[in-house]
Amino acid sequence: MARDFRRQADAAMDFVAASSRSFDIPTDSVYDHLLLGLEYQSSVGVGQDNSGPFDAAPWTLIKRIELVANGSDTIKSYDGAMLHALNYFDDMGYSPTEDLVITVDSTNTGNIRLQLQLDLASRDMNEPQTTYLDARKLTNIELRITFGAGLADIYTTAQGALDTFRLTPYTHEILDLATESRFSVNEEIMTQESFPANTRTDGRFKQNVANFYRGWVIETRDQNARAVVDRFLKFTVKENGTFSRRVWEADQLKIYASRMYQGLVGIGLGSAPGLPTTATGGPTAGRSGGSRSGLYYLNIAEDGSAESLLNSVGLSDVSIYADWNGANVTDVVRICSRRWVPNVR
Repeated sequence: MARDFRRQADAAMDFVAASSRSFDIPTDSVYDHLLLGLEYQSSVGVGQDNSGPFDAAPWTLIKRIELVANGSDTIKSYDGAMLHALNYFDDMGYSPTEDLVITVDSTNTGNIRLQLQLDLASRDMNEPQTTYLDARKLTNIELRITFGAGLADIYTTAQGALDTFRLTPYTHEILDLATESRFSVNEEIMTQESFPANTRTDGRFKQNVANFYRGWVIETRDQNARAVVDRFLKFTVKENGTFSRRVWEADQLKIYASRMYQGLVGIGLGSAPGLPTTATGGPTAGRSGGSRSGLYYLNIAEDGSAESLLNSVGLSDVSIYADWNGANVTDVVRICSRRWVPNVR
């Protein structure tokens, strides 16, 4: 039986506005996941406040997180808000943001410690250990972080100072595995584009073929990827333009996600991380109630079986078709594809 091991991967780094930084991840082990620890504190002066935190704040300050192997092979690519959403579906709970608010004439938030997880093993599959990341066969791994501007990426009203925003990477490693072990790669890549029109039926979001898809997480926000908006009415995943692998009304998909993934709701934890928000919005009044606003998971391999993945090898097209209404053309659609790359290493 293999042993496991945890350690801090690299020294902590502090926020620098509009900058890109990187952590070096050791290449002497096999990884189950990485943890990104955050130490956060902000303060306000007399007559000021920091209020109205955006959904997924303060992670909205991180504009890009990339895990890159050998200098060019991108394994993970998303921003802080999308990683927060991925953790919601994988951990069955959504981290609260209420304690970030500093009302007028208060002093500071206190020293808040938060954490998100970058999964290398695909935990929602039956055999997640088949997607460990074997760093022993790589020359280097970088965890690259791109920061936004500052408090304006965290609060709708940001009048104070960002005292501390410090990130520290930690590892969960699997030891004693044979060097000839082979693993698939659990890729998660987010793309972002503006809505091409205010209203559309069967708007197309084309996906790459030659991949094995386990699903897509879809999120909609304003032009700065800060405030959540809610625009979708329907989703259809089509193979070769004919076979519809998934057909979901958006509100039913959202309700399904709330049922399947919010495991902490209803067990007497008060404002526990699993409690959903009830933010309203979107073209139909009340359709967000009880579910995350503007967040959807088109899960493909729902039984956790590798045989259930959408195998696009040999297909000419895989596309997500969507109906929406009431979108601003400055609003953005953020689609994170979750896919397996066969065990080529």
